[in-house]
Amino acid sequence: MKRNGFIWIGVALLLVLQPCMADDKVRATGKAVIYKNFMQIARDRALDNAKRLAVEQSVQVFIKSETLVQNYELIYDRIFARYVGYIDSFEIIEDQPRGSEYTVTIEAVVKTAILKEELENLLQSFLMEKANPRLMVVFQEPTPNALIAESALIGFFIEKGFKLTDSKTIRTQMKGGWPGTPEQEKEKMSQLGQQYGAEIIILGSVQTSSNAFTVSGVEMFANRAAVTVKVVQSDTGELMATGTREEKLPGIKDMTREPLEKASKALAQELTEKMVQWWQNELNQTVSVILIINGLGSYKEAAALLEQLPQEARGVQNIHQRFFDQDRLELEINLKGKIQFLAHDLIHFKLNNKTCAVVNQTANILTVRFE
Repeated sequence: MKRNGFIWIGVALLLVLQPCMADDKVRATGKAVIYKNFMQIARDRALDNAKRLAVEQSVQVFIKSETLVQNYELIYDRIFARYVGYIDSFEIIEDQPRGSEYTVTIEAVVKTAILKEELENLLQSFLMEKANPRLMVVFQEPTPNALIAESALIGFFIEKGFKLTDSKTIRTQMKGGWPGTPEQEKEKMSQLGQQYGAEIIILGSVQTSSNAFTVSGVEMFANRAAVTVKVVQSDTGELMATGTREEKLPGIKDMTREPLEKASKALAQELTEKMVQWWQNELNQTVSVILIINGLGSYKEAAALLEQLPQEARGVQNIHQRFFDQDRLELEINLKGKIQFLAHDLIHFKLNNKTCAVVNQTANILTVRFE
């Protein structure tokens, strides 16, 4: 099975995956052409196709809608390179030749728990690779506790493959305090993002306490740490995610490093999931784009392209022809996803042995040429 693809995740992921049981019964029918009356070979291929289709159906149950991710086909390649491993058992329901094809229908028990886990890992990693945003983690108060939380967050994001910008200079700038009103804060975020090359700013704060309690006459302390953050797109000021995590551990007075680190790492995982969800929702939006196509030999070629395009370019919802003149065709397309994805798919598009090259791309207009 071949799928086209593009990544900024991605994407996805965070996936918007639905809960599943440990395994799932799926019915699937595989077919294969009978070549030179080789029945056994055709049967084996039909059975193989049925198994692949059973796994594919389970995959589609998890993914809410076809995710628009750069290397989408790689996700499928990795899953289906070992699709047999996701099938626990199967029963053949139908097994017979039909005309020039051999048909096998099976009821397979698919290991959906394992499949879901691997899809989550694959899709999330692709989204992150696709997005690959530069993050800036800034805590409002440069206290020792804030620096512990900041360091834990930064360590988590670096481990996950994000790029981080240095926030030391930012803390120096913010000694006078963070802007008070939402409008001032939004403006400051935009300035910092542009100045330091950060697409996403994570603004955090920390609260700690150490409360005494007695166990068998021995005084101990409950050390509490709470980390609160909000995630903002620096260019638009849009709020992507918020979160608070709290941890409590017994110990000597004011030993809050461990609960701070635990709360920060748990919060970083939560924020990662929320950010990928944000990107997934962004990818699922439908936008209107103009596609200008040059190098067509005839209206017949234009008609062939109109027929092929929805099949080979992901996210194409509707196509409206606006203009055709000699070798130039102009289309208005309702696209689910980003225009970059359409550009990526078109460079792999073939029309009567012609290949497609991207000539120009803006936010809403894509110009290509067939040669």
